[in-house]
Amino acid sequence: MENKEMSMEELLKEEGERELHVHDTIKGEVIEVTDKYAKVNLNTFTEGTIYLDHYTTDKSVDSLKKLVKVGDVIEAEITKITEGDILLSRLNTLKKDNYLKFKENNPVETNVEAKVIRVIEGKGYILNNGVIDMFMSVKDLKTPLQKGDIVAVKLISYDDNKQNAYVSRYAVVREERQ
Repeated sequence: MENKEMSMEELLKEEGERELHVHDTIKGEVIEVTDKYAKVNLNTFTEGTIYLDHYTTDKSVDSLKKLVKVGDVIEAEITKITEGDILLSRLNTLKKDNYLKFKENNPVETNVEAKVIRVIEGKGYILNNGVIDMFMSVKDLKTPLQKGDIVAVKLISYDDNKQNAYVSRYAVVREERQ
């Protein structure tokens, strides 16, 4: 056999392994951990890299070594495939898990506090409670809100496709008046 350098894709095809694609969710074993990244064995011939900021959204964590160790099996999404590396992320998985936990613990009609993170002129507000995004219609308020305002809102419905919630400030004000 000729001794030529093969691309990762060629090597995978030759060895009969499953071809990997961006957005695939994979499981792999951690084979190396530093403060800022971990190397993950995806199969016999392929490694991926997951960086701290793609492993957790918790900004207080300053080292990946505090979260994973060699031998741990993690699930992540492939975000980029280059000739030299496969980049991985858990952020979409974390978002989905956080959304499902929040929804389970906060049924519709529950009151929650959230911060205005974006004003959509003439339409409404995007709020976030540290876990999920929420939409509130501008028609729901008499007094406009500004980015950074924290308000109590009532959960009206969930959108499982977008993994967010629709909320109402008016419903909370009405309850407070009673």
